[in-house]
Amino acid sequence: TVYTHDPSWVKAGGFDWITASGALGVSEINLRLADEVEEDETPPERSYCVSLYFAEPEDLKPGDRRFDVEIQGQTILKGFDIAREAGGSGKTVVRTFPGIRVADQLKIRLIPAQDTRIAEPLVCGLEVATEP
Repeated sequence: TVYTHDPSWVKAGGFDWITASGALGVSEINLRLADEVEEDETPPERSYCVSLYFAEPEDLKPGDRRFDVEIQGQTILKGFDIAREAGGSGKTVVRTFPGIRVADQLKIRLIPAQDTRIAEPLVCGLEVATEP
């Protein structure tokens, strides 16, 4: 489910034009980053800085919506709780992860925590930048 708010809805944290909208219930994001190569070739692995943008769109208490975030099969956030991290709903949280190695596809998974009340992970934005 995709939702959109006016950017003025974002209360704090900046990036209101990103975090005023988002997608609920996202379980996986696959983004092809490799240049075109011949069918029998493997693209070279490169290093990327990946930033994920979040803002809780509902009036939830800390602990109501928790999920894990995996990038390239590695858990990088365990039990991530936007409301707790941001200090409430409508506030931006950005998590940045440098040194993510990708040959072809960037794979991000959002996995609901076992004991969460709201089992729909969400994400508002994704930024991927090549590193030197």
